[in-house]
Amino acid sequence: MSAVAGNPTLGSTQEHREQLAAAAAITERRNRPRHLLILALILLLSACLMLLWAMSARNAAREDLSSARQQAQRVLDLIAEWKSLKDAGADAGKMKLNEPLTSFYSKIEAAATRAGVKDRIPSMQAQTDVRDARSGAVQKKIRYQRVQDAELSALVKWLELACEDVPGLEVYSLRVQPLTTQGLWQFDVMFSRWERVNR
Repeated sequence: MSAVAGNPTLGSTQEHREQLAAAAAITERRNRPRHLLILALILLLSACLMLLWAMSARNAAREDLSSARQQAQRVLDLIAEWKSLKDAGADAGKMKLNEPLTSFYSKIEAAATRAGVKDRIPSMQAQTDVRDARSGAVQKKIRYQRVQDAELSALVKWLELACEDVPGLEVYSLRVQPLTTQGLWQFDVMFSRWERVNR
């Protein structure tokens, strides 16, 4: 016969302890802050989603930067090629560089058609002539604003052909602007040419 069976008070005390332990375990589970655990999981999930979004945005920005660098390099290459062609054209026609031309403007605008510029060239805006006090030569300037085309190479080719067709003509200033929403390139260009004065 066991001691528990022989002592009913001891047996009931042990049962009472087991019941208290079970009740304490149930109470502990009830009092465990599950909402904090759920909140922590939600925050962790949100942080993971934000990280994925940031990585995606960073990758897209890198691609945009790479594309912009390639376009900038292409523009620089085309400008360098245009300058070399302009210098070659100037060397070929040195004897006529400063002679006054009557078809100055029409040749520039005809060059745009030959270069493949699809949109009509806006009307030129004549600028004030500048006279050199020592030589008496006159610097003629004309400006074309908002010349647009989808092909950057066609606009650069226009500048090359204009400088070839008009001896002594050079690009005085150039502003290149990409119109990204329209898929076009826009040039604001000012041409310049020195002419001797007929006596």
